[in-house]
Amino acid sequence: PDPHLVDQFLETCCALASLTARSAVLKASQNELNQLHQTIVKLAKQTTGLESIHQQWRHFLEMLGNIADNLVVRFINNDLRAQFIDYMMSLGIKPEIPRSLAAKTLKALKTSIETRDAELASAAVQSHFDQLRIAAANAIEARQAEHSR
Repeated sequence: PDPHLVDQFLETCCALASLTARSAVLKASQNELNQLHQTIVKLAKQTTGLESIHQQWRHFLEMLGNIADNLVVRFINNDLRAQFIDYMMSLGIKPEIPRSLAAKTLKALKTSIETRDAELASAAVQSHFDQLRIAAANAIEARQAEHSR
């Protein structure tokens, strides 16, 4: 895949996910906040299995979308992810975010949910996607270098 196109895709997902996180934290019931918190705890404990980590993140982002109740954002995210992320994974391009950076993002998300801080939630989701953009660029570059040998 074209690294520039992948970056544009992730940038767009970032904007939608950040908006959704902000809205979800403000709209969430206490039960929904508890479910989000539990998902973040599971993500923080996940140490192996890149595909499993991506599935957990996908689940978390879907939960945010359901809570925010923005049908248009959910349709766009589902379509883009299904067409793009699954395609990249099938090609063996598996972006990996360094564990220390992921832990920092998850800590911010956990705090944002505990304090119902919508801006912090938005910033944490943006941070995740910024890290993912870098990791994706590195993974694509590594795969292209491997195939050019």
